[in-house]
Amino acid sequence: TALTPLLLIAVAAELWGALGRFPLQHLDAFPTGNFRPFQQCLGALAILGVSAFGLRGTSRRLAMPLLVTLHALLAVWLIHYSPSPYIDVWVQAQKACEAFSHGVNPYTITFPNIYGAVDTYLYPPGISYDGVIHFGYQYMPLSFYPSFVSWLITGDMRYGGLVALEAAALFIGLAGREPFGRLAACLLLFTGMTFAVVENAWTETYVICCLAATVYCLVHRPRWFPWVFGLLLVSKQHMPMAAAALPLLTGWRPRAIWAVLWRAGVVGAAVTLPMVLWNPASFWKGVVWVQLHNPFRPDALSYASYYLRMTEERPWPMIEFAAAGLGIALVLWRAPRTPGGFALGIVAIYLPLFAFGKQAFANYWLFTVGALATAIAASTSGLLHGVDDDPGSAI
Repeated sequence: TALTPLLLIAVAAELWGALGRFPLQHLDAFPTGNFRPFQQCLGALAILGVSAFGLRGTSRRLAMPLLVTLHALLAVWLIHYSPSPYIDVWVQAQKACEAFSHGVNPYTITFPNIYGAVDTYLYPPGISYDGVIHFGYQYMPLSFYPSFVSWLITGDMRYGGLVALEAAALFIGLAGREPFGRLAACLLLFTGMTFAVVENAWTETYVICCLAATVYCLVHRPRWFPWVFGLLLVSKQHMPMAAAALPLLTGWRPRAIWAVLWRAGVVGAAVTLPMVLWNPASFWKGVVWVQLHNPFRPDALSYASYYLRMTEERPWPMIEFAAAGLGIALVLWRAPRTPGGFALGIVAIYLPLFAFGKQAFANYWLFTVGALATAIAASTSGLLHGVDDDPGSAI
């Protein structure tokens, strides 16, 4: 089909970009001579990724697990050269894990200000003083739990995000027919920013994993879909907007929508409420209040920040949500009623949100790449005829 050459071109373009740049952002300890072995390893992985066209039987089935395993080992090797990245996200997450190991609520901690005077455009007013940032862990509990397990085992919380990334690639590969599934997974794994997102401890790898698992369930395990969908909705603060794409699967039948949402709500509450109830005020401050009051970042990768740099005027604060609203309308009007259409709908909602957002960085754009890869893989899985009032019925 026409999808095959287009997907091959996209993977080749991403691979070419990844081979031409350093894989990490914090390179103080990265020996220049080791860049060539990295290129060689990534090239070998690319050969394995496209080998679906030549392999058959057991070899073909094992190629995808082998690909993600070797990619993970390459990422571990790279993380070794960036043991303490110069970014507040990693510092905060490490402190949160250490605090939790001593029975302290990670949402009540403070952490050192590593940036000094330049923090005036990084945090809301009044948050940073005396060399300390006065709020705790600022991400959802779903990303904290595996980060803490990773910290307990290795002393570094980033390996949890790495596992989530590789699991996402595996779900993407299994969501579509070969060779499209594996090629779509390569689109995520070979994106140039992938290793840097893991290095910087950004949590989008968990979000991508939840989305890929949700679509995998739509294709192969429809009875699990509502429960896994609940994990997606609580994977990051803005992810409840993904529920706007639910009518693509249920139609506009209230009973069918409710059948999915109450199950998703049970899972989301089970994951999130323990941390909320431990200290509601601190949870609200770090997870909600800080996000709402964060300033526009002039260094963000968005049109809103570009406008700020060019005019020195702050854009309309709600522009990102207005853009996402247009995306939702487009999704409900035109998106296919299929698993691939649902994933493509997520892209159409979040791409304008990030494009006009005040804090969109490489991690946000990696999520859109992951969602697009999921949509490409699932587009080969057939039609979705709708979720009945019992969401576990045939799809």
